[in-house]
Formats: sequence, structure tokens, C-alpha cells
Amino acid sequence: MGGGHIMRCRTLARELYKKGARVEFICREYDGNLIHELLGESFVIHVLPASANKAVSSDSYKDWLGVSQQVDADETIAVLNGQIPDLLVVDHYSLDVHWEKKLRPYVKMIMVIDDLANRMHDCDLLLDQNYHTVHAEVRYEKLVPKYCRNLIGPDYALLNENYRFYGNIRQQRKDMPETILIYMGGIDPANLTCVALQALSEPEFGHLDVMVVMGANNPPHKELVEKYIELRPLTTLYPPQECLAALMSKADIFIGAGGATSLERLCLGVPTILVSLADNQVNICKSLAEADLVKYIGRSNVVTFQGFIKHISEVLQDKDWRFQVALKGQALVDGLGTYRVAELLMPISNESINMRRASEEDERYLNRLINLHQQDLRGLLYLRSYILRARDVPLGAIQIEIGETENIVSVLIDPVFKYRQLEPTVISLVFHLLGSNTINVFDSGKVKYPASGLNNYLRLYHKNENSSNTSSYLIAVISDSDSWINSYIPDMVNDWLMDGHTVLWVHEHEGLQPGDFCFYLGLSSIVSEDILGLFRNNLVVHGSALPEGKGWSPLTWQVLEGATQIPVTLFEAEDKVDSGVIYAQDYFKLNGYELIDELREKQAASTMKLCRLFVNQYPGILSSSKPQVGTESFYKRRISADSELNPAESLIKQFNLLRVADNIRYPCFFELNGNKYKITIDRMS
Repeated sequence: MGGGHIMRCRTLARELYKKGARVEFICREYDGNLIHELLGESFVIHVLPASANKAVSSDSYKDWLGVSQQVDADETIAVLNGQIPDLLVVDHYSLDVHWEKKLRPYVKMIMVIDDLANRMHDCDLLLDQNYHTVHAEVRYEKLVPKYCRNLIGPDYALLNENYRFYGNIRQQRKDMPETILIYMGGIDPANLTCVALQALSEPEFGHLDVMVVMGANNPPHKELVEKYIELRPLTTLYPPQECLAALMSKADIFIGAGGATSLERLCLGVPTILVSLADNQVNICKSLAEADLVKYIGRSNVVTFQGFIKHISEVLQDKDWRFQVALKGQALVDGLGTYRVAELLMPISNESINMRRASEEDERYLNRLINLHQQDLRGLLYLRSYILRARDVPLGAIQIEIGETENIVSVLIDPVFKYRQLEPTVISLVFHLLGSNTINVFDSGKVKYPASGLNNYLRLYHKNENSSNTSSYLIAVISDSDSWINSYIPDMVNDWLMDGHTVLWVHEHEGLQPGDFCFYLGLSSIVSEDILGLFRNNLVVHGSALPEGKGWSPLTWQVLEGATQIPVTLFEAEDKVDSGVIYAQDYFKLNGYELIDELREKQAASTMKLCRLFVNQYPGILSSSKPQVGTESFYKRRISADSELNPAESLIKQFNLLRVADNIRYPCFFELNGNKYKITIDRMS
């Protein structure tokens, strides 16, 4: 088997490991094995011994295992040593339903990676990442159990994360190609590398820069390849690469074999001249050619020097084809497959899902999603689009269409994640983002969800095109999920979005992603240094004149002390609580009759004012920072017992305690004659 099998398994393993999984590999030690590619990773590697016939050269897939399926299954079970893995991933052309049934009692779930569709499987998931033009969705219909979930097509391509990165920054296409990359995979038995080099040595191609990558298992032809390279100017030889993304991004044309690299080339939009080196590559190569995504020469045994010359000339001269194949390829393979598969296997909770305003980087995904849902692209630019995300994995898009009489929130859930039942989460996210006046129609496919309990009016503030704001930041806000301040955050978030910033609002530390600033508002938990390190600045707003009044519930304590003016301080978060430099302060006055909701409204207004001030005046505001000066004091945390009234004292004397009491969460109470009584208060005028 080619090296693509172990590379795609390693890519998936890396992502699962990042999500918290313990990953182990079971491999067999045959000549030419790539076990060394796994060394240095955070995986446990078990190596099964090779059989007496260490060199397996048969053309029959069933012989590639080297031992019987029974022996291999017994040795694999022995390696497990009583452990019951949550998931067993199987990637081997010699293994089928018989081996999988042997392992079934020893694992919780089985996932098979395949692309042949030529044998029965006993699995819970089947992944075939390749592109097929004919009946792709039913290729495995009779080969897997009815309960098996089939993951078919490039949406699930297990590509190294670098392909997505380079695909997003791919340079503009050149009218005339200048650079060609040759890579025939880990093994090049027919030495087509030299055949391609011979063709490119013709005078008509002498102006082209040529990059050649040798496969890890191609030492037999190394000397001959080096000889051809010495004879041809503008030619560079590269050793085996862990990932071809960097070199591939520089290439205007690629000459290579079928297999995993086919999907990598499509992700980067590199026009390709393709050959197939093995039987299992033929159908994939033909499917790509039928879709006009590659120029396919044929099987390695029929490829000729003249054939390479003909196809290289055609690709060089056909600018329109090169441009079209680049666009189609990148639309087909977006580089998110590994994230999707990992999210399917280890889904995060719906509470950790967030959304952000769609960026230029998200444009490919958004267009793909709209096409999948067969939505009309017209008017897209006039919609507000957001990407629904499970950390780095896009789950769908949210679009807000503004009308004169109604406003529609359309949700396009990625078909990959239809099972997640994300609609309630999306409604909650939209509600928190845009405030209480949110939506009247929630449109997800053919089903419309009434926004029960929400007002039926949506007020949106369009971005002012004449705004002097030219900077765009990634702003994070984190607050406790039950904090009173949450009802005031949406307006500020909406304003930032309309100013072109990307905003992430979460309630859990795990949901935070690296950005420019993070505002910690109404957050009761301690933030670690690792979290603080994600941002350039970490901002806290405290309702006191720091360093006085540090600690808990400063507004409440100051009202109880009879304060008529409440200071609010914006400062930098540091390891020591409430101790960072101060950027700005504000004050709000009290009339003496405000109850808790009115007090919070005033505090929220000052809080949001300071947060907006920091973003609007950044980075100049940093130079105006001042250290905290004076004697520090601390307020203790309030508990429900602090809301107890003394029935022997007057209401006037205890009025401030009534003012700061939350009628729902911690109402005032008193005890009399062995009974406890609750008192709630509302202002009538």
C-alpha cells in the first residue's frame, strides 16, 4: 500500500489527540514500512512481527497482510490486553468483515477507511474520502450494516491542516505557468519521475522551473533521478516531505500519481497531469478526469515520454482550463475534512458552540454551503452572514435578511452535522447576539420555526460606510452563563460586528480562541495564565475606584454604605486579583431610589461605555494607562444570608438592603416566631 494510508491515519490521530483522545497505533513490521513516520508523535505504537515472508509483493489485496486474518486478529486482541477502546480505526485493504467481527467484542465502535468498495465490512462508520462521479452514495450500500453511517466524498478528506492554510492564501493564478512540481508518491515502481523529467528536458519547456520530490520508498531510482536533474537546468531535488503543502503552493502545474495527493492538489487548486500507479487508483483518476478536474494520461504501464509532452503542452496553452480547474478543485476540497471527522467522532457540547461574522477566509465554505442547500446566491452581499462553529469546525451558516415588514434568520446547517439538532442552539446564539428584539421566522431548510417567546421585531444597525474606523479586531467576551450582565452585552457585540470586528461571546474558558482583546464581564471564575496568553489585552470592568473596593459585589456594598456616586474602572487583568493598570474610569450617580434592576442598568451602561472606549481608542489608550495608587481594600462575597431583614427595625433604615436584593435569586427575608418570610420589592412610580 502507498504511504497515503499511514499519513491520513496520522492526520486523524493528531486531531483526535488535540481533542483529548489517547491514541495507539497497531502496525506490522514489513520491508518498506513507514512506522518511523509515527515516531516522535504523542501516540503509543505497537509493532506486530512480520511473517517469514517479510516482502509482500503480490498483486492480490488479500495477500498484503502477510498473515491470515485470524492470526492478525488474535495478535491485535493480544495487544489490546483487556483494554476496550472507544474507537478502532481500520485502514487496510486485506481486512474485511471476518477480521472486524473477531474484534467486535473487544471495542466499542469500529470505523473503516476504504476506497475500493470491494468487500463486506462490520463497522459503525465507513469513510471513503475520494471523489466518485457515479453512485458515490450507494457504493457501500450492500457492503456495510444498515446502521453504519457512510462518510463519502472529499468533505471528509483527511488532509494535513497546512493544506487548508495554504489553500486560503494561494497566490493569484499566473497567465503563463513558471513552476512545475513532480511527485509520484512514496513508491514509483515504473520510475515515471524520470520519464516526466525527460519530457521536460525538451527545448520547448526549458524556461520552466521544475521541483522534484523523491518518495520515501524510492531509493532504487534515486541515482537515475539525480542524473536527470544534473543534466536539466532550473531543476531542484527535494527529499521526502512530511507535507507537500508548502511546495505545492508554489507550483503552477503538478505532475503526479493518483492517491491521497489528488485531494491535496484540489484543495490548493493546482492543475494536475495525472497517472495511476495501481489498480485502486484507476477509478479515482477516471472520476477526476470525467469531471474535468485533471488531465489523466492513464496507467503507468502505458504512459510514454510523448504522452507527457502532449499533456504538458496542452496544460501550458489552456489558460481557461487551468483557472477553471483551480476554482472547481478548491470548491470541491475545502481542507476541513479532518476537523469534520474528528467532530463527528468526538463532538463538543452544544453549549460550547459559537458563531462569528463570516470573513473572507470563510467565503469558500459559505459558497459551498449555499450550493449544497441550493440557495440563490443573488443578494448574498446584502445579508449578514455568520459561521456557526464548534471551535475550529464550521457547522453551518446563519444569514440575516432585513425586510420592511419582516426579518428572516436563515440557518444553513452543514449536511455533515444534520444529526446534531443544532436549531435550539442557533436560536439561543442569535438571541444573545442581537438582543431581545430578535427574530420572527427561523428558516432551516423546509421547516420554519416560530420564535416563540421572542419579540417579532428585528432592529439592525448597518455599518456606516463613511466610518473613520479602519481597524478590525478579533474581540472575545466571556461572562457567566447566568450573569445579569448578559442581557446588556448583545447591543455592544452588535455594534462591534457592524464596525467590522469579529466577536466571540462565550460562557466557558474552553470556548475562547486567540484574538486581540478579551473582556471578562460578570465572570466569577479564575482565569489561568494560558487563557490570558491568548490575547494581546485582557480587560476587566470593576464597579469601584480601584485599588479601593476590590473583590465581590462592589456595587451592592457601596449602596449599603450609602454611596450616591459609583465609580467604574476598566483595567488590565493580571495574576493578582483586581491589580492591573487602569485604562479608564467612569462614574454614575444614584438618586437614592433605584432598585436592583435600575442599579444594574446604570452599571451596565458605564461598563459598556468603557469597553467601547477601549476598542475605539486602541492602541492609543494603552499609553494613557496608570498604575493603581492608594490603599487597597476588599469586599467579601455576599451570600443569601446577607439579605436577611430585621423585623424590629424600620423600612427606612433597611431600605438600601431592599434596593440591592434580587427578587428572584436572593430576595430579602426575615424570621419571626419560628417562621421565615420572603419580601420582594418593586417601584410603582
